[in-house]
Amino acid sequence: SAGLVMAGVTVALARQYALDARLDMSGYKTLPPGISKNLARGKTLPPGIAKKAAPSSMLSRLPRHAGYDWQVAGTDLILVQLGTAIIADVLKDVFH
Repeated sequence: SAGLVMAGVTVALARQYALDARLDMSGYKTLPPGISKNLARGKTLPPGIAKKAAPSSMLSRLPRHAGYDWQVAGTDLILVQLGTAIIADVLKDVFH
């Protein structure tokens, strides 16, 4: 995980951004425990994981990091390094 950036935002603040954007939190489901455990800083995204881009209504408020992308997996907001799919940071249960 050396050289990876940190999210630069807390779970509480990211959750507030989601609430401010009036996102429907009921549309997000927690990941199975085995997959959730594999979402960790420095690991690659598990193959076959259902992920999607972070809501556009939140992106303007989240810190920007060159070479990284904000994604959602289950109820977690994750910062992923482009090209390598290595997880730089995980904000657990932002959409819970």
